[in-house]
Formats: sequence, structure tokens, C-alpha cells
Amino acid sequence: MTAPTRPRPNGAEYTRELLDRRGDIELEFVRSGRGRVHVIVPADPDTEPVIQPWSDRSIFDKADCMLGLARRITPTVCGFVATVYFDSSGNHRLVDIFDDLDLCGRCQDLLGPYAPRAFEHPRPGTETDEADD
Repeated sequence: MTAPTRPRPNGAEYTRELLDRRGDIELEFVRSGRGRVHVIVPADPDTEPVIQPWSDRSIFDKADCMLGLARRITPTVCGFVATVYFDSSGNHRLVDIFDDLDLCGRCQDLLGPYAPRAFEHPRPGTETDEADD
């Protein structure tokens, strides 16, 4: 397992504090294998990411990297952690176009006053979606 790139004792609290401080943060989303879309805990653009030294990585992480199966461990506001593989294998996918009904209710609730921000995304069949094709 790779080391997290930023500390997050509580994803929802961290996200709300970050959105309080930085209104320019755009939310990102990941779709789970069951179809539920979760809000990813955003990175703080004011801090440097922590990169785990090669020597500290497990033999499994090194093998994944050498095989081109590098992955992104993606914590979400509700606590769900998705593993997104850059070769598109696995069950979890980063998404930006999805139906509002697919949004995780717990993520939405935990965003508190920022919940409307989770609905600022293109929807399937909209002009924005069709322009990307």
C-alpha cells in the first residue's frame, strides 16, 4: 500500500475546512463498483504532497509500479476509500459526468453547507456532456 499524500484524520471535516479557506477548489468524484458516486477528499493546493521514498515502499508496490499498474488511493468524504488504477483496471473509476441520483447521500450530508457544490457537475445527456464527445 502506498503512503497517503496528505494527512486526513477526518475527511469530511478536512474538506469543509479546506473549502472554508479556499473557495476555488473543484470537487472530484469517484464511482464505486456498485455505481455510487463519492466525493473525493481534495488535496490542499497550499501544501506539498508527501511522496513515499522508493526504499520505503513494499515489494508489492514496487512490483505494481514496475508493471505499470500504479494506483491512486482515493479517500472520500464519507470514509469510503477507492483504489483507482491508472490502466483503468479494477472496479473504481474517476468520473466527472454522472446523474445526481448516483451521488452518495452520506458524502452529500457530510459536506454540510458545501453540499450544493457536489451538484456542480455535468450530467449525462447535457450540452456539456455532448460537447466532450
